[in-house]
Amino acid sequence: MGINNLNSAEEADLWKRREQCLNARAFAANQREQAAAGRAEGAEVRAEASVIRAEAARARDDGARTRDDAARVRDSAALIRDKAALARDNATSLRQEALRLRLERSEALDHKGWKELLDLDRLASDQAREAAKHDREAASLDRAAAEKDREAADRDRTAADRDRAAADKDRLAAEKEAEAADSDRAAADSDRIESDYFLELAETRIFHSERLAAIGRLATDLVHEINNPLTALTSTLGQVRLQIQNRDFSPDNLESLLSNAVLATEKIAQIVCDVKGWIQDGKDKAARGLIDVPKLINESLSIARWAIDPVARLVVELGPLPPLWGVEKRLSQAISNLLFNSVHSISGPREDNEIRIRVRTEGQQIRIEVSDTGSGIPPEALPHVFDPFFTTHDCSGGTGLGLPMCRSIIEAHGGVLNIQDTSPSGTTVVILLPSGTANSVEAHATDQLPLTQATKARLLLIDDDPFICEMMTLMLQARCDVTIAHDGRAGLEKILDPGENWDLVICDLMMPVMSGAEVYRALRESCPIKASEMVFLTSGGTTEGEIRFLDELPNVLLKKPFSLVEFQTLLDERLGQHFPG
Repeated sequence: MGINNLNSAEEADLWKRREQCLNARAFAANQREQAAAGRAEGAEVRAEASVIRAEAARARDDGARTRDDAARVRDSAALIRDKAALARDNATSLRQEALRLRLERSEALDHKGWKELLDLDRLASDQAREAAKHDREAASLDRAAAEKDREAADRDRTAADRDRAAADKDRLAAEKEAEAADSDRAAADSDRIESDYFLELAETRIFHSERLAAIGRLATDLVHEINNPLTALTSTLGQVRLQIQNRDFSPDNLESLLSNAVLATEKIAQIVCDVKGWIQDGKDKAARGLIDVPKLINESLSIARWAIDPVARLVVELGPLPPLWGVEKRLSQAISNLLFNSVHSISGPREDNEIRIRVRTEGQQIRIEVSDTGSGIPPEALPHVFDPFFTTHDCSGGTGLGLPMCRSIIEAHGGVLNIQDTSPSGTTVVILLPSGTANSVEAHATDQLPLTQATKARLLLIDDDPFICEMMTLMLQARCDVTIAHDGRAGLEKILDPGENWDLVICDLMMPVMSGAEVYRALRESCPIKASEMVFLTSGGTTEGEIRFLDELPNVLLKKPFSLVEFQTLLDERLGQHFPG
């Protein structure tokens, strides 16, 4: 899918989303860089914490050694104190001995006695001095031990500070890791957004590519299908024109040729309706009414009988049936399509094959079964039979729109369509539709009042197509005075002209100067009653605005291509008089 295949809004949205994707990618790259930086910083902080822990361990070791030294000093001091105590004890003993001698010898001491006493005193004094010296040494050792204790306490405090610093570094590293993890998550989220976008973009491209390829196949099939009845139509009209020019024709022959031309146009209309029915999903706004079910089945069979008779026996089972409420042509189209599917699935001699259509009531519903003795649907194809453009009949020129269109039509009527049986000996398709009520039948009957002949009605046709204007004028001139406006602005002026009084205004949707939607909106502002009475001609909207306008429009829509019967019915309803064929 290239940019050229997109409209301006889709292209702008695509570029916007691509810019968002690039921004997301840049954000993810920035987040990854921040995560890497956070991890590197965390690693550095952890390395610093490891160094600090090593220093703390060394400080603790130094403190332990210092405490050991202090313990040894204290042990030495204790020994010295023990020596000092022994010396004091010796000195005390000596002094006591000297005193005892003095007391025992009351007479005067001789030289020898005094000398003995003095020796004892000196010895006691020496012992006292030695004890004092040992006390001083012990005190010095105590001071050294206390210093060692203080040093060990300082080293313990240093180790504790280092531990706290290492813990702070660990917390910082954890925060950096958490930031890095957040950045990783943000980058991963951005990557997921980018991946989801590119996946969606790829799926969109695949869808558009497949859609374009399918439209190409559909266009090829459409050209082929339309060319056949178009050839028949042009050749038939050529014969009619030639016979009229030569004045060599009979009424029967002319009627037969014109009947063939009508059949060809109906075939082309049917093909266009098939494609539009799939594109619009079967949700058209055609007028609904009560449907006689046996008549619906017979009309569907008449469309397909030419294809059924050569290949299979036809069996029809109809019981007493209430009416349906819906669009008869759309339901007939769906049933006919199912019959054609049955024909395409059948092979072999005619006498060995059968197509059966069985219709009966089932509660408040009508059950329609279409079964055949064909080849059935392969199990692997069953999940895809309602996919647009999927077909198991490539050799027969199928476009794969039949079953999706049929289901859309049935669902638009409040019903369901299912493949009930698809054995190798055939297929059964079941349609369930809600039946009409007795009140609706009665109401419909009271509407069928006798219609009286009236004077010519005044009709304003707003259309820019000369062929359509000429054709409708020929159709209407017997019963209506037709005035033509070739663009929306001219038509709006005629509607608003106070001197004009129109019984019916028919307006095309797409026109130059002023579209039908613009005419309607302008008229709704100035004269809403006249706006509500307009009938619009349309082949369906092509832009979002036109499609939305048609979806919201409450007025009657006449869908192109339309038949003479549809047009006559519209005139009968809107003008209150019969329009002869």
